[in-house]
Amino acid sequence: MILSREAQGVASFLRSTCELIYVPVAKAFEQSVPGSGSEVAFFRKLIRELSNRLGEIQLPIARFSCRIAEVHQKPIVKTNSYRCELGDLLVVVKYHPLSSQMEAKSVLFQAKMSRSRSRWCKLDQKQLDLLRRWPPFEFGRERDGGPRRYDLRPRSLEFGSYMLEPRNAAKNSVLSQWRPDIPLEYGHSSGSWERTFGLCPTAWDCFWDGPEGVELRKESHLLPDVDAIVGQVIFHRGEHHSNSGVRDLVEALYRYVGLESDPPKEFEGFVEESEDDGFAVLEVNVEQMADLYEYDKKERT
Repeated sequence: MILSREAQGVASFLRSTCELIYVPVAKAFEQSVPGSGSEVAFFRKLIRELSNRLGEIQLPIARFSCRIAEVHQKPIVKTNSYRCELGDLLVVVKYHPLSSQMEAKSVLFQAKMSRSRSRWCKLDQKQLDLLRRWPPFEFGRERDGGPRRYDLRPRSLEFGSYMLEPRNAAKNSVLSQWRPDIPLEYGHSSGSWERTFGLCPTAWDCFWDGPEGVELRKESHLLPDVDAIVGQVIFHRGEHHSNSGVRDLVEALYRYVGLESDPPKEFEGFVEESEDDGFAVLEVNVEQMADLYEYDKKERT
């Protein structure tokens, strides 16, 4: 779902040049997965790599910039029947058209690394239920001190997703490889291999393939990790913020990590302190720099 014609035009342009986005995203995973022995070490490295590499993309009609934030706390939600962690990583992609309102899409990921010397990723069943069905839940507090209740009802399956990666992977232990056909003037050799180490299935995918866990397999039909991030950047994936419940939750998570200021004690009782774990937000901003019609006319002449 995209609301404005300008945002649709930006998405269409990025899709036509998606290989130029795919390379830096693939390299970010290639620098983050090998050698990582824990989920938090992996996604902390990943958000920095993605922020730096996406910020270096130069396109004629769009400029990229990123913001990242992380906390040594796990967000905890409460449903009517259980209490569990919300997720590990929120990725928000924002389009800023020339003359239209900003539009955004979000995906909430739970990062999981495989068991040691194995390709098996075990899944917590309470969290799988949360990310799959999205039952009403409480997270944070209203100004009167009572719990804030959310009933999201996402339209997209991928809003609740997993990022599954091999633990302590070697640099050559990839699931798939491809050879992008990119002109040398863009600074990338068309002979270089781009690699996929892990998978980013939706919670529904994990439920049907599992549900106890998912195996990282080369022949897997599940979405590769790089494709998931590129798909969101080109606005092909993610839950649009026209869903007010999702938008409200994203705004709360911005306050949770300090990207926005939060009222005192807003998240009291909904946090688990952890030096070895936490939660992170990656915000990718795509700012339109030129009129698409004028750019197309110039290219044709």
